[in-house]
This record gives sequence, structure tokens and C-alpha cells, in this order.
Amino acid sequence: MDTKKLRPVCRQARQKILDLAIHGKLVPPACRQAGKTLTMNPQPRVKGKKCWFTYVIECEDGSFYKGYTEDLVGRYQQHCKGVGADYTKKHKPKQLYYWEMHYSQEEALSREKYLKSGCGREWFQREVVEKPENWEPASVLLERIRAEKERLIKEGKTRLSGRQVKRSKKSTSDTPRYENVPYELPYGWEWTVIEDVTVNRDAERIPLSLAVRKKQQNKVYDYYGAAGVIDKVENYLFDERLLLVGEDGANLLSRSKDNAFFAEGKYWVNNHAHVLDCPNKSILDYVAFVINSVPLDDYITGSAQPKLTQDNLNKILIPLPPEQEQHRIIESVNDYFSYISLLEDEIEEMNSFVQKAKSKVLDLAIHGKLVPQDPNDEPAIELLKRINPEFTPCDKGPYGNIPDSWAWGTIGDIFHHNTGKALNKSDSHEGQLLPYITTSNVYWNRFDLSEIKKMYFKDSEIAKCTVSKGDLLVCEGGDIGRAAIWNKDNTICIQNHIHRLRAKGAISHHYYLYVLMFYKSTDRIEGKGIGLLGLSSKQLDKLKVAVPPYQEQLRIGNYSGRYSTMKG
Repeated sequence: MDTKKLRPVCRQARQKILDLAIHGKLVPPACRQAGKTLTMNPQPRVKGKKCWFTYVIECEDGSFYKGYTEDLVGRYQQHCKGVGADYTKKHKPKQLYYWEMHYSQEEALSREKYLKSGCGREWFQREVVEKPENWEPASVLLERIRAEKERLIKEGKTRLSGRQVKRSKKSTSDTPRYENVPYELPYGWEWTVIEDVTVNRDAERIPLSLAVRKKQQNKVYDYYGAAGVIDKVENYLFDERLLLVGEDGANLLSRSKDNAFFAEGKYWVNNHAHVLDCPNKSILDYVAFVINSVPLDDYITGSAQPKLTQDNLNKILIPLPPEQEQHRIIESVNDYFSYISLLEDEIEEMNSFVQKAKSKVLDLAIHGKLVPQDPNDEPAIELLKRINPEFTPCDKGPYGNIPDSWAWGTIGDIFHHNTGKALNKSDSHEGQLLPYITTSNVYWNRFDLSEIKKMYFKDSEIAKCTVSKGDLLVCEGGDIGRAAIWNKDNTICIQNHIHRLRAKGAISHHYYLYVLMFYKSTDRIEGKGIGLLGLSSKQLDKLKVAVPPYQEQLRIGNYSGRYSTMKG
């Protein structure tokens, strides 16, 4: 199993869950039906999806009957006629008081059992009977937030920008209707903007320079920037749970991390993260879901340094559900995310196991312990002397003992090697325009040829810079030492940041690919230089390696190859 492919699947699953949530399709609707007449069954938000209902009927004596059904209206009518259940035959129904929609029979039945339990009865009394406002449409919630923001301003308990004060004083009738909205919302939801549901507290941020932070001694409080905690400081600005949104940086567009995240406890925030509050703090969780689920490209300014200004943050559209539905959405999203987190932990454990297994196989291979020794194999010293009659083995190698039939040599002893052509923009257009690969195309034992560039090669350069099937290619720069075998029938040229290795005699390129893997994993390949590091031809030439008999190289290469396909 390729664990690397599972990680993006987990990210995509999170994104899909958030997308369903803000479209009103993650959790089915619920409704406090008291005082209303239902003439037809509520329709699922996912068109054509099969649904079941858990319902509560209020009887004339004040008691409640709970049940579940596929046909909400039909079942209620049966109860009214005295044929629905023995209980409603004796206790005459007064009204359909409450219902929930579910997308499976099991969920509807489970919910019915819960509502009939002691905890369920307490929840129903507390959250439905005593709090009918929980089933208000979002428009009423918006009006309540506006009134609360006005109160905070009047009492001087919050500092808002002039524009926010002006907006907060508008009446409900002044609230703009959003015309160019992305999609139609479920009944009871409202399109609004972040400015209308939050209080921006950017005015309370204070940036601290690195020089100032270095001088501080008792650094115990988190110091937040655009992408999260970046340091510790000795004091704090906030002591409550608030929503932070990155103000600048590449992550605004790449979304490799959440752009909206929470800070809790005592902490400091610099001027690279917006600070959002809300009179009803539970709404902040839903706002965070929205910000992390939608592309922000239309709200970003700048290309070299993307920036989300306060004005543009305030304009981000929010599909706002009724408050009670927000709570169910948040609970459902968190449940799904917890399952995904467990899966990610399993993936990491699996990846760790695969990496350890690969490392152990390579370790056994280069110590001559992976495959049995064959006394009939020609000793490596004979092979090396055929390549070079004046060959003298190295006294010792970079690691432990090796079998007696092996010998220590260098890459230069067994391979012809050279780098390709340097890219020179001022170079004349002399020669042939040919495709070439560089370090960005070379990965461990594979190539990514989705982007191939071309440059001119003179006739005198083509032979040196051309790669043929079977050549071992090693990165001179970038991920130094990363290597792959060119296994394609067509030839291609190389840039100067790639070494091309061709065996001088009976040498297995596959075996030495695994040697390089082991050297890289154990930090035995290092780059040198000032600024950009590189593996020079001189370093590569003198790199000490163990040389097994040729037949053993083939056996090791074949055996190791089975494990190199393990994905991690």
C-alpha cells in the first residue's frame, strides 16, 4: 500500500466534509414543529436521497410520544386516527411537536431510543421545550448578533473600526441582500459576511520584533503569527479562545495548512494574523470551517506576497445556518475529523514500519548478510583487477566488516561518471535543441517527466550529456545523492546538476542504487560548498563502496528490489 497516496486522500476527505457542511448537506435538518401544520414530508437536501424521520408528538395531556418512520405526515395522520400506536390511541395527539431527518434507518432508530432514555428526555426538555429559539432561522440570529455588538460598543467593551461601528448601527432592513451568491441555501439559512457575524479585534494586536523577543527572559506565552505559534514571549495580550486568520503568506493560496485556527489560554498575537471574536463564541467554530473550506483567491491581494486585508476578510461570504444546526454541523465535522485523524495516525505508523523495514534490508544488503554467500562466485578482487590491473583495494570502508569475497573500492574504480551541461541563458543557439532532465525530474528509483525543458547542445556535448537505458543518475544538487536508473528505451540529455554513472565492467547498477539509498539514509553522502551545497565529481569519485562478486550483486539487487517497491 502506498502510504504517500493516502495522505492527500485524507486532506481531500476533510475538504469534502467541510464542503458538504457549508452547503447544508452534511447533517439532515431538524425542526421544532410546534404551532405549525405540516402538509407534506420534508425533502432531503441531497436530492433523491432516502431518508427516515425521528419524531415527537405532543399529546393533549402534555405528554410526548416518540417514534420513527419513513413517512412523517402519513404516520402522524395515523396517530391522529388512533391507529398509529396504543399510546396515542389512549393519549390523543395535539400536534407534531418536533422531528429530525436521518439518512439511514439505523440512525433514526438510534435517535428514537436516545430520546426515550433518561438522558434523551433531559436533552429534549432542555434544548427543545425550554429553548424554542434554537430553531429560529438564521435571520433572527443575525439580528441578535447585531444587537449584541451595538450593546458592546455602547458599553465600551470592544474596540471596533469606524466602518464596523457604522455597519453595526444599521437596522435589519438595511442589511444588504447578496445577489451574486455561489449557490442556493437550505430553508432557514442566510447569506451574510464575516463582518456581520464577528467582532474584529485587530486593533489589540501588537507586533514584537525578533530583537525584542530575543532579549526577553521568562518566555512562557505563545506568540502567534500568520500560520500559528512562531515563538514564546514573556507577556500576553489575550486570555480567551479567539479565532485567528492568517493575514499574509503563501499558505493563503496553497492552503497546505488551515488559514483559520484557534488560540486559547494566554497568548500574544502579532500583526500577521487577524483576531476574530463573536458575542456568541460558538459561531466562531462554524466561521473557521467556512474560511478553511473555500478558496480565498478572490479576496487576496498581491502576488509575490499574498495578503488578506481586514476589509477583504470582512467581505468573505458566510452561508449561515440556524444556530442549532450549526451545533450539529460542528459536532458532525469534529466526529468525522477525529476518524480521519485516527486513520492518519495509522498511516504514520505504517509508514514508519515500511521505512524501518527498507532500512534493515539495505543494511543487511551492504553488509553481505541479505543473501547466502556462494563459494563458486568469482571474488570481487578479480573483477576489479580486470577493470584495472593496477587496482589496489582500500584499507577500510565507511562501515563495519564485509565478507572475504568482497573488496573495498571507490565509485571512481567501478564507474565512468560525469555531469551534464550547465544552463547558460547567454549561450548561443548553436547545435541541436534537445530535451534534458535536471534534479527536479529525478526521484528515488523513478522519474517525473511531466515537465521537460529544452536547450541547445553542440555536437561535441551530446555524447557526454546523453543518458541511455541502464545508466545510473545521481543528483549533484537539490536532494544530494538521490538516484534512479534510466529504464526507458529513448535517450535524453542531462543538466550539470546530475551525475551520469556507467559501469566500467561487470557491475550491477541496481545494487549500487541501493547502496546510495543506504548511504543517504545514514547520512554518508554530504554536499559541500558555500551557500548551495553540491556533490562534486571529485567527491563522488572518491566515495568508498563495498564491491561484492558480480553474481552476488545480481542476487542482492533482485532481492532488494522486492523491498524497494514497498511504499511508504
